[in-house]
Amino acid sequence: MFEQALEPVREEMRRLHRLGKQAAAREYCVGLLRGLRRFEQDGATEFKDWAIDAPHNVFEDVLEEWRKGCRDPAARKAMDGLVEKEFPEWAQ
Repeated sequence: MFEQALEPVREEMRRLHRLGKQAAAREYCVGLLRGLRRFEQDGATEFKDWAIDAPHNVFEDVLEEWRKGCRDPAARKAMDGLVEKEFPEWAQ
C-alpha cells in the first residue's frame, strides 16, 4: 500500500528518464527522497506504525532506480554527494 501511493511519482521519474530529461528526473527523485525522510521523521499517522521500514526501503529502491536511468557519471556522483549530505542516516 505504501509503495502503491508513491507509484505515480516514480512513474513520472521513469518517464522523464525515457524522454532524456535528466535534470527533471533528478528533481523528482530528490523530492521523493525528501518526502520519504519527512514521512519517516514526522509522519503522524497510524499507517506509519504498520510500515516502519517502508520509507527506508523505498528510499533505497527509488535511488537505485534513478541511478539505473541516469547515464551521466557526473550526475550520479553529484547525487551521491547530495545523499551523503542530506540523508547521512540513509547514505549507503
